[in-house]
Amino acid sequence: MAASSSTASIIFVSFVLLVFATFESASSAATFTNATCIEREREALLEFKRGLVDNSSLLSSWVGDDCCSWKGVRCSERTGHILKLDLRSPCVVSTYDIYELLDPDLEHGNCTLTGHIHPSLIELQHLNYLDLSWNNFAHTKIPEFLGSLSNLVYLNLSNACFAWDIPLHLGNLSNLQYLDLNLNTHDVGLLWVESLEWLSGLPSLKHLDLSRVSVRNAQALQVNFSTSLEFLDLSRNNLGSVIPNWLLNLSSITHLDLSYSFAEGAVSFPTEIINNNKQLAFLSLGVNSMRGELPKNLSNLCHLFALLLEGNDFTGDISAALGNPFSCLQNTLRYLDLAENKISRLGDEIGHFKNLKFIDVGNNKLTGGIPESIGQLSNLEYINLSENSIEGPIPLSLPQLSSLKQLIIEENKLMGGIPESIGQLSNLDYIDLSGNSIEGPIPESLLQLSSLRLLSLGSNKLTGRIPESIGQLSNLVDLDLSNNLLKGVVAELHLANLTSLINLDISSNELAVKINPKMIAPFQLNSIDMSNCKVGPQFPTWLRAQRNIFELGLSNASISGIIPDWFYNISFNIVSLILSSNELSGEISLCNMKSLEQLDLSNNKLSGSVPECWKRLRQLRAINLGNTQFSGLVPTFLCSMKYVSFLGLHGNAFSGSIPKCLSTMTYLNVLDLSRNKLAGRIPSWIGRMVELKVLNLQFNSFYGEIPMSICKLGYLQVLNLAHNNLSGSIPLCFDNLTTMSDPKYQGGTNNFYEFGVEVQMKSITQVYTSALQYLFSIDLSNNILNGDIPAELTRLCNLENLNLSQNDLWGRIPPEIADLKKLESLDLSINQLSGPIPRSLSELNFLSYLNLSFNQLSGPIPSSAQLSTFTNESYLGNDALCGPPLSKNCSGDHGQSNDIHKQHGDVSEGKDESYALWLYAGIASGFATGFLGFCCSLYFKHSWRRSFFLWSDKIITQLLVMVEIKLQNIIRKMQNESNLVMTFSIGIIVSLFENITVTAAYKLPISWPNLYYEKGKYTYGSEDDHTANADNFLLDLQH
Repeated sequence: MAASSSTASIIFVSFVLLVFATFESASSAATFTNATCIEREREALLEFKRGLVDNSSLLSSWVGDDCCSWKGVRCSERTGHILKLDLRSPCVVSTYDIYELLDPDLEHGNCTLTGHIHPSLIELQHLNYLDLSWNNFAHTKIPEFLGSLSNLVYLNLSNACFAWDIPLHLGNLSNLQYLDLNLNTHDVGLLWVESLEWLSGLPSLKHLDLSRVSVRNAQALQVNFSTSLEFLDLSRNNLGSVIPNWLLNLSSITHLDLSYSFAEGAVSFPTEIINNNKQLAFLSLGVNSMRGELPKNLSNLCHLFALLLEGNDFTGDISAALGNPFSCLQNTLRYLDLAENKISRLGDEIGHFKNLKFIDVGNNKLTGGIPESIGQLSNLEYINLSENSIEGPIPLSLPQLSSLKQLIIEENKLMGGIPESIGQLSNLDYIDLSGNSIEGPIPESLLQLSSLRLLSLGSNKLTGRIPESIGQLSNLVDLDLSNNLLKGVVAELHLANLTSLINLDISSNELAVKINPKMIAPFQLNSIDMSNCKVGPQFPTWLRAQRNIFELGLSNASISGIIPDWFYNISFNIVSLILSSNELSGEISLCNMKSLEQLDLSNNKLSGSVPECWKRLRQLRAINLGNTQFSGLVPTFLCSMKYVSFLGLHGNAFSGSIPKCLSTMTYLNVLDLSRNKLAGRIPSWIGRMVELKVLNLQFNSFYGEIPMSICKLGYLQVLNLAHNNLSGSIPLCFDNLTTMSDPKYQGGTNNFYEFGVEVQMKSITQVYTSALQYLFSIDLSNNILNGDIPAELTRLCNLENLNLSQNDLWGRIPPEIADLKKLESLDLSINQLSGPIPRSLSELNFLSYLNLSFNQLSGPIPSSAQLSTFTNESYLGNDALCGPPLSKNCSGDHGQSNDIHKQHGDVSEGKDESYALWLYAGIASGFATGFLGFCCSLYFKHSWRRSFFLWSDKIITQLLVMVEIKLQNIIRKMQNESNLVMTFSIGIIVSLFENITVTAAYKLPISWPNLYYEKGKYTYGSEDDHTANADNFLLDLQH
């Protein structure tokens, strides 16, 4: 009983103590809760506020004494000290973007703080959380005093427009666990750090984001992060060509982004990172020029949900890299980006990764078909297989991808039709199947996908009519059906309910656009292209309601007449206007189109002069007025358009000289003044147009020498001066055309090459458009140029077309011409070239057109597999040439042929000549040695000498007797037959002169129907004009 009482007493006392403690705790809590911010810290905040510009009143609550209740401020409930200052811009929304995974994006709007950070913040010594991200501090420096806030655990200054060098004082924040200094896209490189050594003062750091910050020396860091760092983003830096050792030694990383960081040299895949960090969940090594096979140990990363390796040179098989179908990776992987590599296979094993939401293997080396197992990826939302060599049909299992939103298989070799079952993909909003060989009609089921925003089926082989139901896709923004075989009529029903449409391209089909002129379209287009469709004869009136057009393409649209006045009222926003190859007439007033950058009016029936008011169009980048019947002088106001890179005035009637002011157009890449009536000398100032890549002056009346200043055009790829009256020799400085002589140069890019430039190559004249940027050509034909072919021309190793025909060039074809390894077309016809055809010509493996006709070449045509492909027309008119394919056989043996080539210095036989020289030297020395030995033996041996001379006398006597007898017999026979010989000789002479009379008006082969031989040279004219010159020709033949 006593024990029981004692126990009860203990329980009671304990209860009383517990209740007392509870009340005491509650009382203390009440006391701490009522704590207000410290006055010194409040004043510091107010001073900080005064240094800011707050246009959106984000800090409007910062009034009164209780700063702990201010927006973005949190205080300690116990002490009242400010612990947290969160002033992140409220305009930021962490948007989910399927292209950029969970990448925060700052929405537009004036809701950011600006100004500067006042040093008063140093009073907040208890601050452990500071977030100033997504504001705008106008490229000021990060304040050094932030390094004195020693209690900081969280510091976020990302995307706040800071610049200059990161203060090393941040290395004093020994308690820091989270540091984010990343920059937005517009500020790349404005913030930098000389080294990462200051990070050694942050041993507790778990999160480090320095993306887009320029790290100058990442190799020197010695701090050991192996146990603390979990999140590391050093993307878009320049970390050199070697992965730093401290990165390879990390062992606690879950998120690693090193994309765009090792672009200087080839780096192998860092397998050590995978081996040391099995807990990796996010790995991005994109755009680093990494090489080799995809690593086989990726399947060991059982927590990996995002693998981003795009933009490298990885090879191999995707399935082999991700492991067997039973690997743990198949349950975790969500995002797989291997775009722009050299991966060759996407196998059926991909179907085992059923949690995949994102696959991008575009621009690889994939072949074969799309695996049917792709249909097992029921969670897949995005797939990109573009720019590969995938063949076969669209897989029948594709409609099983019930979650699919975006399907991109452009630029492959898909065949067959679009399956009707594609209509089952009810979530699809983006379809791009362009650039394949897909056939058949557009399925009706495809047009039942009401969520579609983009439908791109261009550049296929689709046939049939465009279904009218396409007009019910109210969410459609982009529609591209260009470059197909579609037929029929496009009418109002096709556009009836396309309320969201912005871009429309139905060009290059067999379509007739017949839309009611009174129709008011339910959309406002930015871009419309109906080129190569029948739109005319009138300008499409239904466009008059379109007020937002930026790009308008109506090339070859059967439009005639003048452009209506209402067009100029809707065209003030137009950037690109393509109206070529119609029958437009009258004056085109573009004077108010001040946004215009690209203009093509070529191949119309415009006339007169170019309107002077066009000088207001200062934004123009490309002008094509070819074949438009303009006349007068080349307008000098074009020179005020400083940014023009393409100027095409060809095929008009412009006269006078080239205006000097063109030399001020420093951005000009293409200058085409061909087929006009321009005259004078080619000006020497043309060498100032240093950006020129294409210069075309053919079919004018320029005279004088080719100016040496042309050699200053280092970027020149196409030079055409044909069909002028240029004289003198070919400049010896052509090897200064560096893009033609640089073996590493691959050709440039120009957005306006699609306008095209006329080039004659392989005896065919055609307009080169996009291929022009890869063409290297020189055409100096049909002038009066003389002298040798300079050896400097043979140093232009990129040259593909060389035409020097119909000039007065002499000398020999330089054997170094074999150095033009890429040459496809060579025309040296109708000159005065002599000597043999160099055997080195047979080394031009790409040569597919050769014309050496009508020169004075001699000797045998070199026999080779390459030269044997050309017909006799390549060699006609060279009387001293012989051998196949000519019918004239070469006289003499092979040795004589070799002698001919050696006499003319054919360096291609240098090795053979050297061998023969040593052979002849050996024979001569051997003969001399033997002869001297024989003579010495006769001199010293009297009996031998006597016997030798007796034998010699006997032989000589017998020979003299035989010759005398034969000579007497011959004289006797000649006396008996002299009359017969005389008669025969006279007959031969008479016959010869009869043949000459018949063929006196000799005409060249049919390939040159108007070319005649007259007075020692070939001239043009009719047959009647030259028959009278038969006597002169007869005299030439007699000579």
